[in-house]
Amino acid sequence: MTPRLLRRALCLIFSTALSTGLSAATDAPPDKVYSLAFYQAGLLYSQGKGLDRDVIDELMKRGGYRFDTFEQPRARIWKELQEGTLSMTVSAIRVAERDSFAYFIPYHAQKNMALTTRADLRSPADLLADPRARIAVVRSFRHGPTYDELIAQLAGQDRVIKVPSIHNLFLMLGAGNRVDTVFSLPLFYRKELAELMKDAKPDLILSGVNRGANLGEDV
Repeated sequence: MTPRLLRRALCLIFSTALSTGLSAATDAPPDKVYSLAFYQAGLLYSQGKGLDRDVIDELMKRGGYRFDTFEQPRARIWKELQEGTLSMTVSAIRVAERDSFAYFIPYHAQKNMALTTRADLRSPADLLADPRARIAVVRSFRHGPTYDELIAQLAGQDRVIKVPSIHNLFLMLGAGNRVDTVFSLPLFYRKELAELMKDAKPDLILSGVNRGANLGEDV
């Protein structure tokens, strides 16, 4: 894993309010019960199952740690981590602003992809140049420097719709009448697109997935 890839890795996140605990444990696991919030995230976590769930189960099994687990919206998770009222969460991208209140332990890495229903949107420049183009993002998500800069530019033109969850993101993309582009990790979109196409296959052009190069360069 290269340093550049590591910086885009999905991580376990610990609130810096945990001055002792998992990282300080040596011979014996701590007695403390840690609050840990999951969020709906495709194959990473959905309906109580997924890679994130497996990682936490192994921490409990191999380390003897105890967790009080529950689901929360992603925006609320980040708020409570920053306030110190939540101990941990799962997969996220590390960015500088989050280092002030959280520790990150990388355990998985993927590349964000652009998924669009329009074949003419082949680059970030195409998105910016077409005033009709709209994108949707999940509140509080980060997508890496290239995508985040693009999203900020589009938001400044009132061309970004924020939704509460990954599932809502793909429902909006599939509807085809409000947005034409989203950004997502493979472990998110593989599950959501499979469900979206289960009954009636929509006319989706997936940049970098089944046609053409991807819009982004970040890992």
